[in-house]
Amino acid sequence: MKAAINPKTNPNKTRQRSLKNVLRPYAFKGIDKKMACLLLVIVLLWMWHGCSGQDNNKQNQDRSIPVVRITHPEKRHHSQALSFSGTIKPMKEANLGSSVPGKVEKIYLDEGSFANKGDLIAQLSAEPAIMAQVEKESWENDYNRVKRLKERGSIAPQEYDHVEAQYKAAKAKHQLMQKNTQIRAPFSGTIMEILVREGETFFFMPGTEPGISHAPGVVRLMQNHPVLAEFHFSERYASLIPDAEKITVQNDAFPEEVFTGNIHRIKPMVSSGSRTITAEISIPNSEQKLMVGMYVNINLEFPGQEMLFIPRHALMEEDEQLFVWIVDSSNQAKQKTVNRELFSEGYAAVSGLNKSDQVVIAGMSALEENMEVKIKRP
Repeated sequence: MKAAINPKTNPNKTRQRSLKNVLRPYAFKGIDKKMACLLLVIVLLWMWHGCSGQDNNKQNQDRSIPVVRITHPEKRHHSQALSFSGTIKPMKEANLGSSVPGKVEKIYLDEGSFANKGDLIAQLSAEPAIMAQVEKESWENDYNRVKRLKERGSIAPQEYDHVEAQYKAAKAKHQLMQKNTQIRAPFSGTIMEILVREGETFFFMPGTEPGISHAPGVVRLMQNHPVLAEFHFSERYASLIPDAEKITVQNDAFPEEVFTGNIHRIKPMVSSGSRTITAEISIPNSEQKLMVGMYVNINLEFPGQEMLFIPRHALMEEDEQLFVWIVDSSNQAKQKTVNRELFSEGYAAVSGLNKSDQVVIAGMSALEENMEVKIKRP
């Protein structure tokens, strides 16, 4: 036995009664069948629209939730390398001269000659030294004479002290003049340039060669084994450069040859103009292939380390701050601040993320903080 259906609660029964109510007036007026069919179609469309309205509202609500694609940070072993351009400089350099002006009498070594430490390189005029020697000998005779008188008690102590002081001063002056008439090598190196020729007078005139010492001198001495390669790097690499594991240097004059070196010095200051730091690399140069002033390419390799990589386009920036969008466990979008370490082949190594984070890689432009999102699976 079928259960009775209450027409008040049956929507189909209600629609049928509504349809009869709509058509009933026309039945008495003798309306033709075509018009009745047209009215029937209109009523059916109205009924269908009423049934589908609820479903459309649900679909519109679904469309308002942004759809995003995500990825997880990928851990990779990365060996970082940096390249710089640099210039070859001598390990040591000096413009050798005298503390007093004088005529250059003799230069014993030619340009390009090697000088050992202490070798005599040039001789200046001896007139000042001769005059100092005569003065020293005069005071030496006086000193010997008053010394004998003092032993016999025939001279006042004050007079003896005066003569002794004059003798010591003349002796020191003679030694100084002798030293300044002879120019010797303070270190082993190569005579790179003769600045004052034989017969010319040496004055305190600074050199004008750019990039080289401007101190006055008779000859320019440089130590070219080893040599230095000077380069400049951004302050952001200040903590990284000292940890270089391997350093190689190349020059266009020797394209097939690779020179190796080590960090010699990093200047403890940042240039206020360029915001860079200066560093020097020591390179063996026994064959003298690398010449002072040469342009070189410097490559520094660093120990490998594990880093988290994400697609480069996932990085966003706002107010000079880098961040990414992540989706939490409740499917809500969150901003997460990160630090970029480096770029590599379309990916960015970042810090500040966990390997389990769900990083948004598509649909970021429509996101807001704490917005509900729908994840599109591959």
